Amino acid sequence: MKLRFPAFLFLLSFSFFIAAQPAPLFTQTIRGTITDNILQTPIAGATVALLGTDQSVLTDAKGNFKFPRVPLTTQQILISHIGYKEALIQNIIVNAGKETVLTILMEASIHTEKEIVVKTNTKKNRPLNDMSAVSARAFTVEETQKYAAAVNDPLRMATGFPGVMAADDGNNSIVIRGNSPAGLLWRMEGID
Repeated sequence: MKLRFPAFLFLLSFSFFIAAQPAPLFTQTIRGTITDNILQTPIAGATVALLGTDQSVLTDAKGNFKFPRVPLTTQQILISHIGYKEALIQNIIVNAGKETVLTILMEASIHTEKEIVVKTNTKKNRPLNDMSAVSARAFTVEETQKYAAAVNDPLRMATGFPGVMAADDGNNSIVIRGNSPAGLLWRMEGID
């Protein structure tokens, strides 16, 4: 009797120790690639969230993502990216035998905004800078077509004005009143 009681006590405490251990949680990996449905190009930087958990990852430059240690249940994934509609993938079955591989196509989100019309109130023959009214001269594309030997070239057109000469015919450097060609401001259609 004396030998059985310590053995019984040992077996009882060992069984409590075994019962106190949590059951092993079997997991598997979910991985996949996210691409554009029209261009078939990978989407980098998309946020992929595993719903029901706090896990979320960003896709890499090739559109790949990976969730390690996902419990063996049916899962849902939410994918979002700027310029694309959110994609919700439901009923993803995670098996113990193999990792789940997904290929997800995202659709571009197109928003049409109201039309904006930009109008100017400048006159083409007036200089854009009122401070340079003495030495500024504007001309139109039609004038370069009508001017003899201009052949749609603003440099050749400008050399016909008083005080303007071409420094070299091999490039578009012009000299106005002896100043350096680097000090000249070309402005075509309001753009410097």
